[in-house]
Amino acid sequence: MVVRLLLIALSLPVLAGGAWGMPRGTVLIRGLRKELSSVEWEVVGQQVKVKTSRGVRWFELDEVELIPDVDSVDRAAPPALKPAEHARLQRRLVLVPPEGWRPVGFQQPLLAEAYKHPSQEAYLELWITPAGDYRFPSEPSRSVDTAVLRDASAAMSLRYASAQRPQFSWVEVAGKTLLHGKVAVEVFGSDERWEVEELRLRHGDLEFAIALRTQDKLKLSGATSEELLRRFSFLPPVEESEDRYVDHELGFYLLAPRGPWTLLARPFARTEPLHVTRGSGEAELTVEVLQSGTPQGIADTVVADHKKQNSGFLEVKAVERSTRDGQEVVFYRLDDYPVGKRELHTFMGIALRTPAGRLLHFRGVAAVGDGAAPEELKLMLSGVRFLDGDKGGLDEDLEAAKAASEAQERMKVKDYAGAISALDRCLDIYPAYVPAILFRAEAKKASADFTGYREDLALAQEYDPSVEGANGPEAYAEEAKLAEAARDYEQACRSWATAYDKSSDAAYLKSFSRALNSYWTELKKDKEESYERKVRALEDAAEIQNLDREDEVKKVLASVYTSAANQAKAEKDYSKAFRYASKLKSLRGDYRDQGDKLRDQIKAAKDRDRK
Repeated sequence: MVVRLLLIALSLPVLAGGAWGMPRGTVLIRGLRKELSSVEWEVVGQQVKVKTSRGVRWFELDEVELIPDVDSVDRAAPPALKPAEHARLQRRLVLVPPEGWRPVGFQQPLLAEAYKHPSQEAYLELWITPAGDYRFPSEPSRSVDTAVLRDASAAMSLRYASAQRPQFSWVEVAGKTLLHGKVAVEVFGSDERWEVEELRLRHGDLEFAIALRTQDKLKLSGATSEELLRRFSFLPPVEESEDRYVDHELGFYLLAPRGPWTLLARPFARTEPLHVTRGSGEAELTVEVLQSGTPQGIADTVVADHKKQNSGFLEVKAVERSTRDGQEVVFYRLDDYPVGKRELHTFMGIALRTPAGRLLHFRGVAAVGDGAAPEELKLMLSGVRFLDGDKGGLDEDLEAAKAASEAQERMKVKDYAGAISALDRCLDIYPAYVPAILFRAEAKKASADFTGYREDLALAQEYDPSVEGANGPEAYAEEAKLAEAARDYEQACRSWATAYDKSSDAAYLKSFSRALNSYWTELKKDKEESYERKVRALEDAAEIQNLDREDEVKKVLASVYTSAANQAKAEKDYSKAFRYASKLKSLRGDYRDQGDKLRDQIKAAKDRDRK
């Protein structure tokens, strides 16, 4: 049985009705006995903004009665916070960055928040992992034992591609013992070195790391690292605002309902901490904390109590189980006449047991004859969310982080297929994790999957425009290097040509000429192919992006044409020899004279054969 205590009643302003779109319906102006039909409105503080066909009108909230259309309520989307805000409420610990530090939208497993220094390469970050098996001492000790070092180092290995020379010590902050660490790291998808200094603390079964990450040897301006690492805070046990009520101790929050609802919070009443009413009482929602029972038992008891009343009319519409925020919830809904009343009411509610063992009952009632009241009550119940049920998706974060770490180890032993598979698993959970996308691109490049390499670069650029995209010259240059290493000189020529075309960088042209020479060397080794076909293949490669007009490339072609002409002359195929001499001459410039000299040599050889 619920013990009802009325220790304190705190009346808050009427909650805004337009939080999820402007409702449509009728506005009844009490003093004038006039109504505005089929209009939209928005509650702003203690006033109502009404949008009519003739323009916008403003009224004091107590001057009007707002009657939403039922279909307007039905069309409304269920209340919901953004995932990042829900996660923030889940963990309760937040960073308080210095002025000027801007939030950055990193998507990375286990990373909850991150802020960047206004002018330097420095980041203040909040990381979350499950609490380790070791205990934090009540007072700082001189040394950190092996179990702590092992767990703390393992946590860092999930966050970074490499963590070297970790140093840990116990420190005291605000009367609490925390773990202080320093380490040199490399992040996934980059070989840049960073210095990380952090503070680790426990809250419940979670472990938080407030980390300052700076480029190697960077001297940070402004606050010291010690000051920055202490810029964290815990959200208060109870938060109240016009759009939500949050109770961290009981582990739930209620988003603002639509329409003229009034929130009565009793933060010190632990058995019935919250009561919400609509208008003059057409609908109500009460949060109850029970000492015994089960969620299913609560719903069954509600139905049984109504059957005992024997009102002559009882319609049980639903008693069903579902899952919300990782918690099993029992929802019930029935229509009945309350004792002593002649008006039909809808009774609905949800019951659950929180991870901390609290048994909660969200009990609602609304007059059926009040039009939208039952549907508004249903909408309000859909805005009840639970904290600590799924730990903000930490299990999935761990899975993604472990997959990225596995990929790092597989890359070290050149198991590129294994690395790609591990990164696929990571990106299934965190599709916008750019370092993992770039890391997978490197694995594909190493396995000579040039198409996949460019596709991943393009994908990374979609999420982060600062990433050099798949169509950049550097991407094709990397592709060319790998092709050369694999002795695929034809592919190398194509890639170097594209890199040069996109940048006009002379270094890429020189590399193209080198690859072209290597390609000719490989072609000459083919004993089955005709010499003429070999030359044609080289010409095709040289003509990519019209590079046969470049002096560097002409040198290669001149050497090949001269060699081909001499080969044909030796075989006494003088017509073919003359043709290659003409090709040499067509290169123009100094090659005209070289072509003429070569023709003279061929003619002399031909004349000797006739004698």
